[in-house]
Amino acid sequence: MRAAGGRSFTLSSVNGLDGIGQIAYSLARSGIIGLSRLLATQYGHHRISLNVLCPGTIETDRRSENMDQVGESRHSTKHDGEWT
Repeated sequence: MRAAGGRSFTLSSVNGLDGIGQIAYSLARSGIIGLSRLLATQYGHHRISLNVLCPGTIETDRRSENMDQVGESRHSTKHDGEWT
């Protein structure tokens, strides 16, 4: 008997969308988003839904140095919200 579709949720970060901060971290988060988009495209017709949750930036002592840069980037970038 075939399964009747399904759902998958992946956790990434808004840094994967904007590329703010450490290069390796942003690249890894972007890879998760890209892989999820690819899988959603390939398996969507099987009623399989793939979603990526991208939490925002939290201001901490360590992050306070570039919070102005984060704010400017977030306001100048428009995200689709839905890819499929």
